[in-house]
Amino acid sequence: MSEVDPRQATGGVDAPLHRAPDYRVIYCNSSRMARSPWDLRIVLGKTVEVARNEFADEDTLTVITAPGHAKAFLRSLLATIDEYEQHFGAIHDPLPALRAADKVIGDAQRAARSESDSKHAASATADSTLRRSDGYAVIYCNASRMAKSPWDVRFVLGKTIELTRNEFVIEDRVTVIMAPGHAKAFSRALAGTIDTYEQTYGKINDPLTAARPADKAIGAAQHATRPEGPSKDPDPQSGTPARGKPT
Repeated sequence: MSEVDPRQATGGVDAPLHRAPDYRVIYCNSSRMARSPWDLRIVLGKTVEVARNEFADEDTLTVITAPGHAKAFLRSLLATIDEYEQHFGAIHDPLPALRAADKVIGDAQRAARSESDSKHAASATADSTLRRSDGYAVIYCNASRMAKSPWDVRFVLGKTIELTRNEFVIEDRVTVIMAPGHAKAFSRALAGTIDTYEQTYGKINDPLTAARPADKAIGAAQHATRPEGPSKDPDPQSGTPARGKPT
């Protein structure tokens, strides 16, 4: 599995990685999204069979992230999907065919359903109910990275925390595994949510664009003012003592 190092949405923080005590890995084939002026929320879960031919979408995790990070995450995800398709071929999108089949099945079911059994319509169609898993959790995310294999796309979600003054780590909270097809559908849904956010609340500013030149300027200033360490040997040409040694 290859990492997509140049496109990690970590907010420009160069920090070591470690796992939270409650770190876990989840599989996801169901997702939905919501927004507020201050954040975007992504609910991740999977479809489970609760009875014969009766399904439920079981929510496993809600991820809360700032709009700016959501946009950076989307860029990283799209780049990962693009690299996947370059390496392994185009990702098949089953949704158009699935929707067409659902329409045919739904039309047949509606034609055959009598008034007396109309209350069972939800379980008779492909629609599913919602429920939460036993380990359901809500997390905040401001750091993410991604990887791919021929069979799936993975993203690690976490947050940057300060251990001591000016000492930071990125704490991984969860790894989400998606089939490539769902990852592509998920990226479209996230792009649509971000587009709706910007239409409603205004354009999302990208702090990374401003942060990188600022980091470069700070680094250059620190380098210019950093004292030079002592040399081990004197200058052989001048015969003068090496800098940093007393004369």
